[in-house]
Amino acid sequence: MAEGKPEDVHLSKSSDQLMEDREARGQKKYWRELEESHIEHPAAALIRGQKEYWRKVEECGGFDIDGIHAPRGTCQLIRFDCKQGYGYPEFVDLYARLGLHRYNLLEGTNFQVTDLIKYNMESNCLSTYYMTLVATEPATGSVQTFQVLVDEHMFGRLDLTVPVARIRGINCTLSTVEPLMLQDQDERVLYKDELFEWPSKDAFNDRKRFYMVEEAEVRDNEWICLYLKLVLCCKDKKLKASHLSKLKILKVWIEATIDEAEPPNARLKAKSALVYITFRLASCGIKEHI
Repeated sequence: MAEGKPEDVHLSKSSDQLMEDREARGQKKYWRELEESHIEHPAAALIRGQKEYWRKVEECGGFDIDGIHAPRGTCQLIRFDCKQGYGYPEFVDLYARLGLHRYNLLEGTNFQVTDLIKYNMESNCLSTYYMTLVATEPATGSVQTFQVLVDEHMFGRLDLTVPVARIRGINCTLSTVEPLMLQDQDERVLYKDELFEWPSKDAFNDRKRFYMVEEAEVRDNEWICLYLKLVLCCKDKKLKASHLSKLKILKVWIEATIDEAEPPNARLKAKSALVYITFRLASCGIKEHI
């Protein structure tokens, strides 16, 4: 009787248990053979391929990624050849102009975008744009190819950083450049731990606090219109050039965030300032301040 027990126990296993035993033995055999053959597991190969892809992207700064490919079905940068067309052209062109504005602001130049060559971006609601463009400086006739990096931080409103804007071929690191940061402020938001509100009419009359930009200065400082268009396009990326061409700036005030911006019109060149703009965009039924 005692001798028959092991056999009875074995026969009492259910078919599901027998199937599990068979699968376990099969898995052990699979992994043993895989290890002995030195063949990489598909999941491990996929992870390794992703790491290698992003390593190469980082090496080139995300700009010139021709010939760099990620494993099929994994995350990668989306490439756009601007000669072949691309989505939201007004919006993307403004990003390119913003990057070049950062370069001009820091280098004291006046390069203007003449051609957007290509850009790469992440496929997320918030993305990083790696842009390559050609720009010309009218006064000198100099033509240069630039690389511009624009980071988005918030969806549906202007909150951007431009950490890189450089002539292609001139290397720089994020720690050695001064980033340009733009952020639009709603009527009631926190700014430097204080509640930000649109100033009253009486407040704007305080010439020590605010500088009212002259109409000619608005025309000469194209960045004012650029910033406003960026605010509008961040709120609605479907805005077309035909809409933006009807944009009319009414008044502009600048409140510098540093005391040494003197004389008052020096605030037009301040690296840190609050800009208040009233405008009209009748084509979209918009009339508001920012």
